[in-house]
Amino acid sequence: MKPSYSTTFIALILGFVCSYYYLHQERPIKYEFIVEHQEGQGPAQFFCRSGAVYSGQYHVVFPYSKETSVGHNLYKYYGKIPCAGKPDKLRFDFTAGPGKVIVKSVKIRTFRWIDIDLETINTEHLQALNAIKSLTLSEQGLELEASANDPHVQILNNIQSFREVDMASYGLAIFFFSLISYILLRLLISVWVLFANTAMSIESIRYRLGEYADNFVKALGKNSITVVKRSSEFNYIIIFSSFLIASAANVLFIKHIYQSYSHGALSAFFAAEFRVIALLLLSVIVCSLTKHYKRLHTLLLTLVLLSSIAYLADALLYRINGMHISHGIGMLLDGGVGNFFRNLKFTKLTSIELIIYPLLLLAAIIGTYLISLLSVNYTRSKPINIKNGMMLIACLAILAGLLVEQKYSDQIKSSKLFSVEQQELPLYPKFHEAKSYLFSLEIKVKNDQSRWTTTEKVEAAKKRDIYLFILESVRHDVTNQTVTPNLEKLRQDAIEYSSSISDGNATHYGWYSIVNSQFPLHWESYRNTRNVLGSGALQLFKNAGYTINVHSAKDLNYLDSKRIMFGEQEKVYDYLTPVSSLSAPERDIRVTEDLKSAIAQKQADQPTLNIIFYDSTHYPYTWPENFPDKFQPYAGKPVSAISLNTARDFSINNRKMIVNRYKNSIHFTDHLLGQVISALKAHGQYKDSIVVAVGDHGQQFMEHNFLMHGKSLFAEDLSIPLILKVPQQDPGKRPGVASQIDIMPTLLDAVGLNKYTPFVSDGTSLLDPTLRHGFAISAAAGIQNTPFNMILETPEGKLLFDLEKRSPLNSRKIFIKGLYTKDDKEFVPGNGNLEDYRSYISKHYLEHLGQAHFFQLTQTI
Repeated sequence: MKPSYSTTFIALILGFVCSYYYLHQERPIKYEFIVEHQEGQGPAQFFCRSGAVYSGQYHVVFPYSKETSVGHNLYKYYGKIPCAGKPDKLRFDFTAGPGKVIVKSVKIRTFRWIDIDLETINTEHLQALNAIKSLTLSEQGLELEASANDPHVQILNNIQSFREVDMASYGLAIFFFSLISYILLRLLISVWVLFANTAMSIESIRYRLGEYADNFVKALGKNSITVVKRSSEFNYIIIFSSFLIASAANVLFIKHIYQSYSHGALSAFFAAEFRVIALLLLSVIVCSLTKHYKRLHTLLLTLVLLSSIAYLADALLYRINGMHISHGIGMLLDGGVGNFFRNLKFTKLTSIELIIYPLLLLAAIIGTYLISLLSVNYTRSKPINIKNGMMLIACLAILAGLLVEQKYSDQIKSSKLFSVEQQELPLYPKFHEAKSYLFSLEIKVKNDQSRWTTTEKVEAAKKRDIYLFILESVRHDVTNQTVTPNLEKLRQDAIEYSSSISDGNATHYGWYSIVNSQFPLHWESYRNTRNVLGSGALQLFKNAGYTINVHSAKDLNYLDSKRIMFGEQEKVYDYLTPVSSLSAPERDIRVTEDLKSAIAQKQADQPTLNIIFYDSTHYPYTWPENFPDKFQPYAGKPVSAISLNTARDFSINNRKMIVNRYKNSIHFTDHLLGQVISALKAHGQYKDSIVVAVGDHGQQFMEHNFLMHGKSLFAEDLSIPLILKVPQQDPGKRPGVASQIDIMPTLLDAVGLNKYTPFVSDGTSLLDPTLRHGFAISAAAGIQNTPFNMILETPEGKLLFDLEKRSPLNSRKIFIKGLYTKDDKEFVPGNGNLEDYRSYISKHYLEHLGQAHFFQLTQTI
């Protein structure tokens, strides 16, 4: 078959069209820089300009790391130009302070990589913008030298010009795409000729295809009718056992959500039962299809029984702290399968529990398989058959019943409880979404702000030593003269606000809020960022000449927290306590002794910032055997743990037993804190030192139906001690609400670095009464790492609201859910109608919502 001119002509046309589309389509512009510089300089940053000014919102930071290193003192910076729209200029901030770098090569990619000659950059693009001593082109490359802090140059001008296409590129693209088009056309023609030369005509092919389709539809219908008419062997042992187990789970779920008998609870229970029945009936049909394959049939029945057991286990876990098995598995596998055992350690399960639970799982798998095997033999000797059609009709009837039940649930159930039921019950089909909010307001979520990323040296006016004690799971109402006498002595010298709350109800949120001084909304997105630099506030203290020591009894690898707080390279601290296998009290004692030793050896002219993480007060609340048991009776033994189920039962039936255990652990931690303060006083350092004691979050003992923390936003979850002893500050209580994100701004203010606060923190200094302290916002960790459930607290009350659950960072609305008093009682304004709520919230909370640091309110009530 000879090639025709028409094929070549069509291929050329296609080549022209494809070339034009490929060369002129909008695509991100990429860059690649090879730069030589000395170690120890600040990270490189690239800013782009798309309009009148360079945008701080769109920039890329490249710290000096192994990931960017391509040789000795050589680093490759590669990425997309970060501007939105059409960038026209690229700014290069090559170091943080005085220093020198040599640009070895520059490439830009639009439709292809373009090597830009350094001489061209020097003559046509390069422009000094700030703190530049010299710009020189040498044999080594393009030398950029800075004379002061924050140097930056314009490295590329008129970026869009690189999109221009020369004739050589056109010719090469046309040749390539024409050749590909020609090959494909010839291949299509050959296939068509081969197809046309077969015995069947196009009409016969169409007829045959139609015949095949008709036969398929008929066979499908016939087989479907056969399946519907057929009777399925009903393994009543497995099905009834699964039903009873699932029913027990439904009882636990509904009892936990509704708390007392009501028509709503009864309706929810029967709806849950019918869902189980429908699923079991469908499983009967599926299992019957494999009845001739005994092993597969037995495995499917095992899976049915195991599923019901897992459902019950999920209910048992949920009633402890609101967690589901899927959430627990996600936490254990956080960071990959390789982190499973490390994450398991963070659960604080007892040694017995760590042995018993895997054995129970293994026993459940083996036991259910043996039961299924025996049941198959028994039920086949005494079979019960049910028509598939009847089971499908029953499933459809149940489906219709669920539709009706949900449609009228608003009339017989509390809308709040109906919403919880929909969110928390597994396998819940939503036909009618419960309205869980009063009204919504339009907002725009703010981007995570630019942070301090340079090593620019700064001068602290008052170089005071700082001791920041982070107390695990300590709630405010247990800090008193009886439980925490040393903390009370510190209070006499300290300032404290009338209300102090954590910015989140979980450890990783608390650490992020305290150390990074950021609200937890951006915790997950920051964690997923490459080359994170850690706390900007700590970097600022480092730049001011502080030695930063982290004395930690906790393993800070929990949920990647060490990397989040201290950066990818962990260069921000000078000392970190090694991870140890000692018990929590032993680790706390070791940390305290190390700190006392450091105080004794401290040099007067070297300021230090010390962050102390204690661990004994975390569940299961431990203290040494030889430490006095001040609060008795208590559950368990001092060092040995008690199970979560035991803790839950005590919290419900004899709360004093578990609370006394909790108090003893806090009393022990307070004793250690007292030792450190005594050491400061003994060496004459207490008076001029800043001392801060703060809880990372609170702790529940079933006051609101859950144990521990992480689920809800009540006072026992969020109300924490936040005590600040600052030299030359009058001690005493101040009106307002303080939160964890305010700690770093306060420390910066106390040493004379407060002008940098907007660059490193979401909070405000607690030393300045003119700043915002009328409210604070907290987030619930719940079941996802980017929080959506929030509460705004003022001295008078609380406002509960949600961001959009599916994508909190892209929320366009907040959903106002309810009002609460300071003591967590639901508050109903006026007659409780929607206008009363709108009026009250507009008067008491709208101004605070407008001042929220992570979203902008774009609608008024």
